[in-house]
Amino acid sequence: MEETKPTPTSTLIKNFKPNTTNYVLLLTGGINPVHRLHIGALEIAKMGLEKEGKYVAGGYLSPSHYVYVNTKLNDKALKSKTRVKLCELAIEESENESWMFVDQFEVSQDRFVDFPSVTRRLRRYLKDLVKNSQALVEKGVKVEVLFCCGYDLFDRCALWRSSNIAVIDRPGWEKLSIFNEEDKKQFRNRNIFIFEDNEKIGDFSSSKIREKIENDQDTSDITYNSVAKYLKQIKWLKNTRKSFFENLPSQEDDED
Repeated sequence: MEETKPTPTSTLIKNFKPNTTNYVLLLTGGINPVHRLHIGALEIAKMGLEKEGKYVAGGYLSPSHYVYVNTKLNDKALKSKTRVKLCELAIEESENESWMFVDQFEVSQDRFVDFPSVTRRLRRYLKDLVKNSQALVEKGVKVEVLFCCGYDLFDRCALWRSSNIAVIDRPGWEKLSIFNEEDKKQFRNRNIFIFEDNEKIGDFSSSKIREKIENDQDTSDITYNSVAKYLKQIKWLKNTRKSFFENLPSQEDDED
């Protein structure tokens, strides 16, 4: 069973291959709650990288700080421990436990940390992990973290100026920036990869889950059965005021 520290690594370390660059994917966001696109984005990025001859050792879902989610959603915000639990259920049901994990670094902080800092921290953490392990150093293990996001965020935040990103593009998304083949070739030099989902996953969102629950509609088509069942058990959004107080972090539970 994976350890419970903020960033679990025991299974990841077992996945590391010697004498190669081990890519690790990171997907952040409110994840309020997790849905099939969150899991699917990591799956698409992994498959795309493997087709290009890259090796993906693992991927992390990193739910954002409670303050961030609460600011956006108020009484619809799920507490951090609930969002983490739902991510774990989704990973288990999608049968990705061998390489996909939940990073609790963000939710364990005393304030909101934005995704660039979260990405830099994970990269530094894993590189230090390798550097401080004689066994991994002797095996020639190298690690690189790729921030995984949708084309909308990549475009809106001009992340094409950055590096080490796996971008998921879907037909129909409006694009502010259009890149030609030469642009994409230059992206590769900076470890920026753009993958199309090829209709593997639908147009899912956490807001659609919330909307369906508020209208007493089934959500298993958008999220996973185990997630839908858990949300039903806690009666989330069935009584908004009650749900709000039930999901508030307690002193010993969730100071984020």
